[in-house]
Formats: sequence, structure tokens, C-alpha cells
Amino acid sequence: MWYKNACRRPFDFAQGGPIGAWTCNTPNNVSGHRTVRVLIYTHRWLGIALGVLFLVWFVSGIIMIYARMPALERSERLARLPAINAASIRQAPPAPAQGEITRFSIGTLEGRPVYRITALGRTDIMFADAGGRVPVVDAEQALRLARAFDGGLHPLRYDARLADADQRSFGVHGRMPVHRIAVADPAGTMLYVTEDGGEVVLKTNASGRFWGWTGAVLHWIYFTPLRRNAALWNEVIVWSSIAGTIMCAAGIAWGAWRLAPFRGYRLRRQRHWSPYAGLMRWHHYAGLIFGVVSTTWIFSGLLSMDPWDWHPGTAPTRQQWEQVAGGPIVVADLTVERLQRVVRAFAPNPPKEIDVVRFRGRYYDDVGRRSGVVR
Repeated sequence: MWYKNACRRPFDFAQGGPIGAWTCNTPNNVSGHRTVRVLIYTHRWLGIALGVLFLVWFVSGIIMIYARMPALERSERLARLPAINAASIRQAPPAPAQGEITRFSIGTLEGRPVYRITALGRTDIMFADAGGRVPVVDAEQALRLARAFDGGLHPLRYDARLADADQRSFGVHGRMPVHRIAVADPAGTMLYVTEDGGEVVLKTNASGRFWGWTGAVLHWIYFTPLRRNAALWNEVIVWSSIAGTIMCAAGIAWGAWRLAPFRGYRLRRQRHWSPYAGLMRWHHYAGLIFGVVSTTWIFSGLLSMDPWDWHPGTAPTRQQWEQVAGGPIVVADLTVERLQRVVRAFAPNPPKEIDVVRFRGRYYDDVGRRSGVVR
């Protein structure tokens, strides 16, 4: 507690004794100051409101150092896919109806080769053997795809169709809708299969879901009803961070104001730097030491949310992208013979997925293991 009658007296260390008269804390000379009241009550009530949230942020942030949200690593996904058969590629990729191609890849769907062509943010998936658009994956086909991914090792159960992200699938929110498949294995695995294209895009297990919830979900306040409203979630994070920054700054200002390392306070016939006693004294000292760290931590978190677009975008401009790429991907350049030659170039280990990119006017293929030039 803070002693209202705590007194201090200037002390001259050179002379080895006190000088001047005692000054005591009273409501008239301390608490009555308007600035003091603002600092005290701002720090107190914001601390009461945000104290639990700060504790959760600290603890969950430590957990996130060691455990993140569940995800499916690219290496595992590729390891479970069938290889592309070069001879089965018999149809040239079609040009998009509108816009330039921003991504072009070749993969498989139940053994059949498929093109995935992205333009204007829309991905069209076409069969590369007989042509035609890949139909929507239903629940029965999703179970087959999940069974192939699992290698047929465990029984599967269709769990749900998700039109929007659940607690663990916000990382693949752009791939919705998906089918959620439960795997009857000791780990409690869940597989997420896209309705458009039939890709397994997420794998979770009971342990990953637990640590993901205690870490990332609590730290980012990723509760499903709130996170589905992206604008509201953003406002909650931004204004909570602003309130937290003000709380820390008010506490530091008040703590520095009340610190008296040279004049000191006389409490119970002992001199102290702080007018507080007991736990409040530890709060005073610890707050000054760790308050700066807490302020920079919460303020940097606020800036990471880019409130009110204060920071210029870091994504490359169209002009920069064109200078690096040397032009867009042109499907006329990707003939059947050329694509077959790319797949055969990796024999005797044919690729399972190929991303075609353009760099300085030349086409390159990325198959996850190594890259090469599309000749």
C-alpha cells in the first residue's frame, strides 16, 4: 500500500546528514494534483481491465516459441502424393478467360494429371489428360483422397463440410470450402480436403490442436466467432494494444515520479526510494524495470497490425514484378511436349508437383526438391 503520511527529507551524502525540513505525502500535495489523478486512475483501471489479457499474452507468447498453429508441411504433403506420369499429359493447358496468369502448376488428382491455373485471384483446375474442368469434390471422393493420403492405415470418418474456417483452419481460409475428415489413429488426426481440387491442405492432431489453442489462439485472440469477422477482430486487437500501451506508459510515468533515490522516504523509521510498502513496493520497482520492456512489446505488437495503414506496403509493385519476371506466363509457351520433357528430366524420380515460374524472361520449374529450367 501507499502510506499517505510517508515523509521524506533531503539527504546530503557529502555532509553525511539530512538537510532541510520533512515533506509528507498528504491528499493536498500529492493525490490532489490533477495529473497525478489521471496517471493513477488510468494505470489502475486499465490494469484491472487488461491485467488478465496481458498475462495471457505473455504466457501464450512463450508457448508460441515452441509450438505454432497446426499445419501440413510441404515436404509431408509431397511425400504422400503420387508421381506425375509424363505420358498421361496429353492436353495443352487452356488460357484463362480473363487476366494474366500469376501461378501455374501441375499436379495429380487420384492419379490423373491436372493443371492449376491462377489468374485474377481465381484458380481453375483442369485435367491434363483428357481436358475439361475438374468437378467439385464431394464427401465420398474426399474420403478416398484422405484414405490415399493416410496410406489406408486407419479407418476414416467424414466429420464435416466447412464453408468457413474453424478454430484451426484460418491459415487455409482462402481454400474454403473444405471437407474435414477424422482419422481413427492414436494421435487424433484430422485432415482437411479442399472441395475445389481435392488437395489435402491441413493436418492436425490432438496435441497440435491443444498447443495451438494455448499458444496462437489465445495470443492472437483467434476465437472463431470473432476471427470470422476480420474487421472486428482487427479493431479489438488494435484498441486493446493502444489501451495496453497507455496503461504501461501511465504506470512508468507515475512510478518515475514517485521514485526518490536521493531524498528517500521515511517508512517505519527506515529510508526507502519508494513511498509504498509490501507488495506495492515490489510492484513499483518491478514496474519500472519491466515496464519499458512491456511498453515496447505491446507497442511493437500494435505497429505489426499496421493500424490505419501507417506503414507503406511491402508487396512488390506490378512494375517491379514485371521487371523481375520478364513478362507473364503464357500458356502458348507451355506445350504438351515441353511439359512432358520437364517431367522426364527428373527421372528416375519423377516429380509429384511442378510449379512453373518465370524469371527474367525464362521459365523455371520448382518441384520441391530442386529447380531447373523449362527447356
